[in-house]
Amino acid sequence: MTWVVDTNLVIDVGEGISPGAEAAFELLESERPNRLVISPISYVELSPLFLGDLMSLEVFLVGLHINYEEAWSIRDNQVAAEKWWQYVTRKRQQRARKRPVADILIGAFACRFGGILTNNTKDFQSLFPELEVKSP
Repeated sequence: MTWVVDTNLVIDVGEGISPGAEAAFELLESERPNRLVISPISYVELSPLFLGDLMSLEVFLVGLHINYEEAWSIRDNQVAAEKWWQYVTRKRQQRARKRPVADILIGAFACRFGGILTNNTKDFQSLFPELEVKSP
């Protein structure tokens, strides 16, 4: 199985100071036999962690055995648009609070692969009930 790794797990491991850093690293290690990828959205979100040094970012991801070269597809666009519409409808009915566009884009990308590794379990399960979600 291929797992999409959410930005927050990579940040936890990269910073190494959060309470969840060790658990995040252990989850990535346990899933190493599977294929690990990040979405293009996460690649962008991770840039500040490395002060914009993309070579350092890529070396770090390779060290974690996370593929960062997976392209965005038209189907990802379609899934994201459907999920965004569902979210906006709930928001207009005052049943949703925040604007999770990055989560929707990352989740849409993850739907192509079937699962996501994240600390943000509640939001992904709410937005993508069909997606397998694992957290540390």
